[in-house]
Amino acid sequence: VERDGMVAEQSGAAIHLCRVQASRIEVSLGTRDKEPAGLIERVEPLEADFCNVASGWEKGIVEKNVQDSRRRVWLEATRLRWGTVEELNAWLGQRCRRLWGELRHPEHSAFSIAEMLELEHERDHLMPMPVAFDGYVARQARVSSTSLVAMARNRYSVPCEYAGQMIDTRLYPTRVKVVMANAVVADHARLSDEGRTQYDWQHYVPLLERKPGALRNGAPFADLPVPLQQLRQALLRESGGDRVMAQVLALVPKMGRRYDRGRVGRGSRLA
Repeated sequence: VERDGMVAEQSGAAIHLCRVQASRIEVSLGTRDKEPAGLIERVEPLEADFCNVASGWEKGIVEKNVQDSRRRVWLEATRLRWGTVEELNAWLGQRCRRLWGELRHPEHSAFSIAEMLELEHERDHLMPMPVAFDGYVARQARVSSTSLVAMARNRYSVPCEYAGQMIDTRLYPTRVKVVMANAVVADHARLSDEGRTQYDWQHYVPLLERKPGALRNGAPFADLPVPLQQLRQALLRESGGDRVMAQVLALVPKMGRRYDRGRVGRGSRLA
């Protein structure tokens, strides 16, 4: 920070520029001379209440608060069970909000943190929540001849037109995405175990135009929605029913899966 530099302070949606007068921070190899307290005191309207010289205990306070909160939350969590990671995250969010009602405010001990958020309108002065960081593990992979790509010891389907091509994979904690030319072409829920394959039957619909017989024993079509499974069972009993079913499935992606389930069910009974 040079002399007479400009420091930006963000408060809500407004940006206030404050001039720093005759302050310096020098960082060099092997030596460090930092004067954050003196720097902050010369910036208006901020007050020096953090990162002070010879005040290592400040870091300890933050770590102790985090440690106490973890114990409050996870002691209760050890007695509970959840079926999915989403259920666990939802419970954590609710538990942290309940904790606001249990903890006293650090400056106004007569009130809880939750009460101060409402009484003193502190919520109005909090910065808005930023867009969540898009964090993932990115790798390149080649799509197999069966339109599958391997990620984290499992396999996921991609549209059949990308078979044999190199694509970008994005591995998230709960999802996996396949990207081609900066566009997401496949999106699956991440499998928690190993050695499994997850299909999206819509990725294989174009193949049915050439091989309608794949409807009978093809693995990608084993998990069709129930109304479509019933229609398939009825049509495959008839001659040429596989081609008719292929035409029906080709229409579903164009409709965005907003097909009339009642009509599909009546169609299966008539067939």
